[in-house]
Amino acid sequence: MQRFSGKEFPRDGDMVLDTLLNNNPTRIRRYPEEFLVLIGLSRLWYAPAARPIFYDEDEEEMRLQDFIKVPNPFDVVCAKKKLPENEKHILEQTAAPPSD
Repeated sequence: MQRFSGKEFPRDGDMVLDTLLNNNPTRIRRYPEEFLVLIGLSRLWYAPAARPIFYDEDEEEMRLQDFIKVPNPFDVVCAKKKLPENEKHILEQTAAPPSD
């Protein structure tokens, strides 16, 4: 697979880009909504006193780095973990900072 810098990237039409993408396909993956909430891409979380967590086969809590390496993320067990009283709601934690 080739890597392109801004100088090498062809800019002369859609056919070149189409050929480039066909020759260098990207693997598209789907992820559970809970994962998208944790990384801040989704705002669809309605459990204010809990946050989503993932468990591996040994029923150990998974880190996000381990979760994205799983061949099929829909085989991972998703659950809710109660937040401590002093911790912010997950949507507050993953909110974008206010723009100036």
